Amino acid sequence: EQLYTKWALKAYSFVQGRVGYVEGIVLHLWHGAKQNRQYDSRYKILSAAKYNPNEDIRLSIGNSACTESKVWEWGTFSTPKMKLHREVQEMFVDRLEDS
Repeated sequence: EQLYTKWALKAYSFVQGRVGYVEGIVLHLWHGAKQNRQYDSRYKILSAAKYNPNEDIRLSIGNSACTESKVWEWGTFSTPKMKLHREVQEMFVDRLEDS
């Protein structure tokens, strides 16, 4: 919880409550049936792995044709975190978003 609070305060320092909008049509991609979304299990996975957003993910500017493209990726591939990576991947598969 302390790690999340620290991360959230840092994120807020960039946004500072400034939220805007763009007029237009918003299209939403299907995220599967609500009962398959596993809202509770995702937090259990992160907690069990002692997930630390400051170490476990990083913002990658990557090899995209679009220089504005930024993607979150795993920040470490150490053996203890491989279980986290596997369980997160399984969680997304189990959500059945393409059904």
